[in-house]
Amino acid sequence: MRRRLRSFLIRCLLLPVMPSFMWGPVTHPYIAYQAYRKAREDRSGSVNPVIMEAIDRHKDTYIYAANSPDAISTNHVLFNIIIYDYAHNNMPDEPDGTPAFGYRLVAKALERLRKAPRDDRHRYEKELAFACGWLTHQVSDWVAHYREVEREIGPGRPYTFRGYANSHQVLSPCFHYDILVAKREAEHALTETLHDAHIMFTDTTDLFGPGKVRAELPINEDDNLISLVSETFASLGCSKIPSKHLKKLQEDFEVVIGGIQSGILFVKHMQPKLEDVVKEFAESNQGYIDESVDRVIDLVLSLAEEQIVEESNKVERTCGAATAASVVSIRPESIIHKLAFGLGKAIPPTAVDMLFADPMVRVRWDVPVLPEKYDLDVEIHLRDRVRKLLPVALERFGGRSESTRALVRFASELISASSNVMERARDEYCTNLHPVTALDIEPDHFGRGNSDAELRRMINEGVIRIRFTPAKRTDKESTQYLLDADTAIIRINGYLPGEANAPFTAQSYWDETGEILKYEIRLKEEARRGECIHLFADINDRRPEHSQYIDKQIKLEA
Repeated sequence: MRRRLRSFLIRCLLLPVMPSFMWGPVTHPYIAYQAYRKAREDRSGSVNPVIMEAIDRHKDTYIYAANSPDAISTNHVLFNIIIYDYAHNNMPDEPDGTPAFGYRLVAKALERLRKAPRDDRHRYEKELAFACGWLTHQVSDWVAHYREVEREIGPGRPYTFRGYANSHQVLSPCFHYDILVAKREAEHALTETLHDAHIMFTDTTDLFGPGKVRAELPINEDDNLISLVSETFASLGCSKIPSKHLKKLQEDFEVVIGGIQSGILFVKHMQPKLEDVVKEFAESNQGYIDESVDRVIDLVLSLAEEQIVEESNKVERTCGAATAASVVSIRPESIIHKLAFGLGKAIPPTAVDMLFADPMVRVRWDVPVLPEKYDLDVEIHLRDRVRKLLPVALERFGGRSESTRALVRFASELISASSNVMERARDEYCTNLHPVTALDIEPDHFGRGNSDAELRRMINEGVIRIRFTPAKRTDKESTQYLLDADTAIIRINGYLPGEANAPFTAQSYWDETGEILKYEIRLKEEARRGECIHLFADINDRRPEHSQYIDKQIKLEA
């Protein structure tokens, strides 16, 4: 029983740092609701009357359909199934891409409604409301995923991030690039979760509270809108989405939604100041929510049918037959999504408050003691038990993964701090980051670079370039985080540079900041005559803490 309780507590505590949708599963329906309400109050007559009438009659369908594309993302991060991602992403997946799947859903729904018999209009109006919710999700994701956000990553060093949720709003942007990459998912997840929590805590509509939020998908197997529209992407090489898969997608995502809400409520019970923390953060960044709302009004609720059709046809392929270029990579399996999935199955968000009732258990009985009789009260408070269990449980969960250990420290400080909660949790995370060893390749705004492909290219060219980056704040003179160049280790097939029979030479130099150490490794001819090359690279900083190192074995072919 104790082991099960510990597992449950860890799941709850780590959920507020789970990666990562774009906006979260509470914020997406909230944006849809606010867009609908603002558009309905607009007296200019610029909105599409057919769309607004359908949403008027099926408001909840529209609001919760704004969550449904993330059922595709959940399928990806839980089970590594990527074949339906095109239905969630822009096409191409770039800032100037088009949310083509959503536009085609709406275009098809409008066509079907226009042709529907009078007796079937209710069904097809609901279908149109759903399609608009799906497109609302994709359109609002642009702010979280693609919008340019300029921030200083050091004194006098502006940097343009792609996507509000990727712009390091919570844990500080003041690090070198490779450290920012290492903490990007944590930043993204914290950003969306803080917005989700604020909406949950301040909800007065009975739409976004615990147990209220859901996903909306048409799960009928015959004449299914999603499946029909997915077939129109066959010429682009995209997979059909069979209607029989949709029920499972919806069920799995709703379990994750419940797990996220349960985790937020758990932290609220453990940290009385959480509501103030999320309120301060959400209100200071409300402009990004407002921008998403305005985009939905302009690009979903106000477009005429011919404009929607035009948008839906922007991705037609025009080239002929092609040859294979690369294998599409998958995102790493998300441990935290799995925790959310497990937690959602274990306890619904509506039960968390009951678990933390104060006290959870009260036992009273009479104890006869001569010559008098005494009443004995025993109270059990779950919060007190949790506080005793957490330190050891979290330390065990941290394991050897540097990113997970940093998140564990953040979460532990988040619930235990009695003042300056976010500042202390942020410092606990940032001060425990490790240096990063990485290939020396050009930065990628979206973090989609294929480092394995780059390493293969470097080996084929005979020159491997790597860089060691310190986990030093660029806005602080914390010299203990600087690299110790004497501890750098470069091994090729077990050999150090300069050793007899070493199949390479290595030359080091500092970058323009004087803090990032770079190496150029030149492979000798004999290095590429075997069946494989093994590359290992690591370094310590002055604390001393070793880096998130490179340890790769590359097979060679004649």
